[in-house]
Amino acid sequence: MPLREHCANPVCQATGSLLQASHVGAGAQDEQAPDIFVAASADPEKIVFRSRISSSKRRWRCTGRVRQGFVGARTAQANQIRGLLAEFGLVVPQGLAHVMGDVRDLIEDASNELPGSFRRLVERLLDHLKELDRQVNELEAQIKGSHRKSEASRKLEKIPGIGPITASALVATIGDERSFRNGRQLAAWMGLVPTQSSSGGKTNLLGISKRGDIYLRTLLIHGARSAVRAFQGKADQSRNPRFQKLLARRNHNVAAVALANKNARIVWALLACDREYTSGFSHGKASVVA
Repeated sequence: MPLREHCANPVCQATGSLLQASHVGAGAQDEQAPDIFVAASADPEKIVFRSRISSSKRRWRCTGRVRQGFVGARTAQANQIRGLLAEFGLVVPQGLAHVMGDVRDLIEDASNELPGSFRRLVERLLDHLKELDRQVNELEAQIKGSHRKSEASRKLEKIPGIGPITASALVATIGDERSFRNGRQLAAWMGLVPTQSSSGGKTNLLGISKRGDIYLRTLLIHGARSAVRAFQGKADQSRNPRFQKLLARRNHNVAAVALANKNARIVWALLACDREYTSGFSHGKASVVA
């Protein structure tokens, strides 16, 4: 039997296990379908099979992806406005708040000698930027409304570096957490574990694999960066000595990825073991309490 078949194959339909093409290998990519059904005589313990996701969670996931697209379009539009004004020697600071607040005053200022047609052009771009911002805020309100109705999503929000957007995306995308045997498997599925280049008994760890869901990995790393900045701003950092030592020997980007990896494992533990997040939790302390 060939290594891979299209989803029309009845054997593949019987297995009901959807794998990404990256799990098959570089030599077995299917250019007609990025996600394919795989029927192979492989060790099932080494393969993570995706569980089927309910229609409501798919709707959550689609809403988050559409919002992310609007965020990218909003950022591109703001940068275009800043670039066009720079052609006339008008420098606008980075940030959406500066573009939304300062550009209107610039095009209404008669002393800068901007052409009238250019003023109208920038005003049209500003209207487009405001519409994109309205779409982002509207979709974000929908996501937060669904987040408040989900017990699992509210549970994940308590983790430092995870907010309502990230928590709802995790719940909607992971599906059945029992598909993963442990937290490391979930972190590897998101591409947050280092790749290995081992030979002759010598293990060499490289950067993270960046496999799996880019959207989830981006949300976790951005949230971890925010948590790192908040930790660095604290006067008393002695409550987390391990993270304090990590920041002392590594730059903040490496620390943020390490925190994102840790958060992914905590997510699996909270969902699979039906626990509430507790700061400073360890298995040793739990056994003593028990």
